[in-house]
Amino acid sequence: FTGTQVSDPVIARWRISLAPPYATAMPAAAPANDAKTSFVLDVARFQAAEVLRDDRILYYHSPTELNYYEYHRWSTYPADMIAEQVARRLREMGAFSQVRLFSHSAGSDYVLRGRLLNFEELDYEAGGSVRVSVEISLVRSRDGKVVWSGTREAGHAVQEKGVAGVVIGVELVADAQPVELGGRPVELGDLDLAHAQHRRHRIHLLAALRASRRRGPALQPRLSRAS
Repeated sequence: FTGTQVSDPVIARWRISLAPPYATAMPAAAPANDAKTSFVLDVARFQAAEVLRDDRILYYHSPTELNYYEYHRWSTYPADMIAEQVARRLREMGAFSQVRLFSHSAGSDYVLRGRLLNFEELDYEAGGSVRVSVEISLVRSRDGKVVWSGTREAGHAVQEKGVAGVVIGVELVADAQPVELGGRPVELGDLDLAHAQHRRHRIHLLAALRASRRRGPALQPRLSRAS
């Protein structure tokens, strides 16, 4: 990872980016025809805790006292950065035929929703540290059923002084998050089960329809008179 500073006459803006020397080798995104399923996944825009609906970098003086760096800000909202990171990792894992980010198009099989809970510096800890936590859920589009949900929190010590060290720490934690968060949904246990159940139901329905066509019009129930 490298924290990239986008200069402004007064305000320094930062973004998280994947680049050496911090990046872990990841496989290239799998081609669509090599995907493990034919499902289309939409990654919705993540929600965020109220204190994170701000582009200023957040830090805590104590477990209950927070503040912002007025002249150091994220180039985009933290929740959007995490959603983009999750979408990128899921594409690399190749579990879905398509992974669409912030799409308004119809036709997805599942929607990944998220809420960013923490994305901040903990200035009160010895040496300083950062914390990132996110809550996500995988929702089946056809009936709105949540097939998986989970929360993940991770932290990292600040290894460099100043805001640059904070940004690098956030990058390291944010990059690790989607792998573990995405790991459970792309095991595909719930997806395979849902697909199998849907397929069995469809086969049974088709078989019933074919049988009814062979029999002709539906038979009226027979009434028997008690002797």
